[in-house]
Amino acid sequence: MAKWKIFTLGLLFYAFTAKSQYDFSPENVGGKVEAKRIISEAFCPDKIKPENRLPGKIILTFIVNKDKSIDSLNFAKSYNDEVDKEIESVFPAIQWLPALIENEPVSSWHMFEFRVNSKFFLNSDLCDAKPFDKVYSYIDLDEKPEFIWGDFNKWVYNKLEYPEVALKKGIEGSVLTRFVIEKNGKLSNVGIARSVGGGCDEEALRVIRISQWRPGRKEGKPIRTQVYYQITFKTRGSSFKTIHSGDMIKGQ
Repeated sequence: MAKWKIFTLGLLFYAFTAKSQYDFSPENVGGKVEAKRIISEAFCPDKIKPENRLPGKIILTFIVNKDKSIDSLNFAKSYNDEVDKEIESVFPAIQWLPALIENEPVSSWHMFEFRVNSKFFLNSDLCDAKPFDKVYSYIDLDEKPEFIWGDFNKWVYNKLEYPEVALKKGIEGSVLTRFVIEKNGKLSNVGIARSVGGGCDEEALRVIRISQWRPGRKEGKPIRTQVYYQITFKTRGSSFKTIHSGDMIKGQ
């Protein structure tokens, strides 16, 4: 047990100190809140015995490789065997961005911690959707994902509100959002691929998160689909505004 503790502390120390070596530390798409949401919604409560459904804290250490994959997943602080096994099975659903040194991706250790709470033991949107399956490009499908409320561009246009800060400062530009449409039509890994600021990023994400979809298909089967969607914010004068939403495009 003592050796295990020493090894764990060593990993945690490395994870904290290594951050200063990078221009950009590794992080998941959409930030920590998005990662927690994915874990919570992909978690299958039926696999956990009632007596093991207690709140607790989990600390994970792993390597984020420069090709965006992860490996060497380790429980620096575990929960119990059942919960740990379920967390380990759903964790690959999270997309990661590698650390950067002089704008070049590098592999690095990372630490991620979160609390298991009552939400984990409710019915989960992504449970049994196998969110760890391959993610396909939007343009490589037999059937594209279908927005359930008609014309997605028009819907986005009607839902968007120009952020007050951006409007006052005359901030304009195109926010490139990214998200995965899961096999059951739910969204995961909702984040920003190109930022504008002034509240435009947050407004774009707000609208994307409330959209609802039917999944894309390949060979007749629903699959996970990577989508990049550009939203352009443009002001004209102090009171008039136009907001243009772009078509889905192939991501990088």
